[in-house]
Amino acid sequence: MKNYGFTSVAEGATQRICTRTEHNEFVFARKTSLLRAVHNPRHVEMSDNIRRVAFTLAEVLITLGIIGIVAAMTIPTLIADYNKRQTLSRVKQSYSLLAQAVKMSEVYNGDTNYWNHNQKTYAFFEQYIAPYLKDIKNVNKGEEQIKYYKPNNEESTSFTPLRETGEIIRLANGTDILVSNTEAGISQTEKLICFDINGYNQGPNRFGRDVFAASIKKGYGLIPYGLHESSDSDTFNDYDRDIITDSTLYGCNTTGGNGAYCLALLIYDGWEFKEDYPY
Repeated sequence: MKNYGFTSVAEGATQRICTRTEHNEFVFARKTSLLRAVHNPRHVEMSDNIRRVAFTLAEVLITLGIIGIVAAMTIPTLIADYNKRQTLSRVKQSYSLLAQAVKMSEVYNGDTNYWNHNQKTYAFFEQYIAPYLKDIKNVNKGEEQIKYYKPNNEESTSFTPLRETGEIIRLANGTDILVSNTEAGISQTEKLICFDINGYNQGPNRFGRDVFAASIKKGYGLIPYGLHESSDSDTFNDYDRDIITDSTLYGCNTTGGNGAYCLALLIYDGWEFKEDYPY
């Protein structure tokens, strides 16, 4: 008996029905598995953990409080360190500008041994230093009496950069050169040159903090005050740290010295504020 393909058609139909049934059973099993997972206590616990990732208001406030405490403890120290670095930078820059002016003047006026020291400090400054400083201007302080202070904050009465009268020359970086203009400024060997790194009219006007003392000495040029017998007491030919810090008159200390030797101390210590520096 001939087979006209009916068996193949029937088999194909049966195969499609089985395939669809298997698919439906798979879908049903998958849905059942998902429903069981949703209602599984462990799944619920995992969902709760996901929701608990967010911080509560109390936790946020506690964290902010801790950050505030740490900031209050560290920011003042950071500001103090920044101010010290700024001070050192200004002192070095101003001292360097004066030293360069002295060197340049020696090119045109000869060695400092041959400069005319027998004149008031301001006239000396105008002749030998001012022409070699850029963008300077004279500052008229009028009759204002400027007070200066020792490192221990006591008023300095025996050592004042301007004495009774004097001239102020302002550099381009805002530093004021304080030049005495009295007979006391006449010396055959050296001239006292003080400088205030933030201007005479801004505090604290304290030696070792914003006011520093240097000297233009015959044969040596610009040097920190006290070096090579450039002061009238407790001088030192080499950098002697004990004299610089312990001098009862000019020492850079908080026990009564007026701080005139603080520039020498900074140079000796490699332009650093050591622990015993009276900043």
